[in-house]
Amino acid sequence: MHRRALYCVGFVTGLLLLGVGCRTAPWRTSDANDRSRLWQPRDGHYARPEEPIPEAEPEPQKTTELSLAYARWMEGVGNLIEARRHYQEVVDEHPEHVDALLGLARIDQLSGKTQEAEQGFLAALRVQPDSPVALYSLGKFYESQERWSEAANSLNKAMLAAPTDQQYRYDLAVALVHTGNLRAAENHFTRSVGDAAAHYNIGLILHEMGQTDAAEQQMLMAVTKQPDLQNAQYWLDEIRREREAGWAMQESLADSGTTIPGVIQQTSHEEPAHTAARPPRSGHSVDANPPAPTRMLTPQQLQQYQNQR
Repeated sequence: MHRRALYCVGFVTGLLLLGVGCRTAPWRTSDANDRSRLWQPRDGHYARPEEPIPEAEPEPQKTTELSLAYARWMEGVGNLIEARRHYQEVVDEHPEHVDALLGLARIDQLSGKTQEAEQGFLAALRVQPDSPVALYSLGKFYESQERWSEAANSLNKAMLAAPTDQQYRYDLAVALVHTGNLRAAENHFTRSVGDAAAHYNIGLILHEMGQTDAAEQQMLMAVTKQPDLQNAQYWLDEIRREREAGWAMQESLADSGTTIPGVIQQTSHEEPAHTAARPPRSGHSVDANPPAPTRMLTPQQLQQYQNQR
């Protein structure tokens, strides 16, 4: 009886000692506060339990706005192939996207595809008939083709759709001068760049059209209303020099008995064979002392000119 009890006590004691030995095994840390749960193999190296590898973040999707922005950038730097591809991607996904349709039309125009460009501008208008941007773009296209009546019609609609946009009104005035509607052109020029600058702009267009007498009258009105408008004074003097040179040429031809059909009769409408030296018609902006004012005053140029006075 006593021997059996001793066996039981010994067996229980052995189990207890075995449990203590397992808890203090050298290949596992015994720190209860160790949150890293590091395991220590017998070779002394540590290793963390395996963790799931995070999935890679998905690439951002190509949005319509991003494609349009990239297309405009490519158009701006002259990469028409890339610009067309991205505009077309937007149209393929959104067939009635006006900005993308206008972009494709502009690319066709820049590529010399006149008919395709016109159809592209008209397609944009069919989607949004009252869109001022689409109307303005079509008007500028007609202007580039010197289809002035059509340009004036489209630009007038654009101006009516966005009456506060001074650029629309300004370009409408340019087209109206070419159609011969000087009264309406003066009104829109005056509202966009001011009274004196309106006469200057009309006079410069008329001069380029060969209507020298009418151009002189406009320049004279410009300097009368604003004597310090040096651009107008320059061209007023230039027109008069041209006229004097034309008269001198006529007298020379008369003295020599030489006549050239059409030259004398059109002296006031054609540039004379020899005039005072004149700079090219492009490349000069309006400043306080313009060496050679050669282009119209835009709303932005007029503001710059007034700030320098």
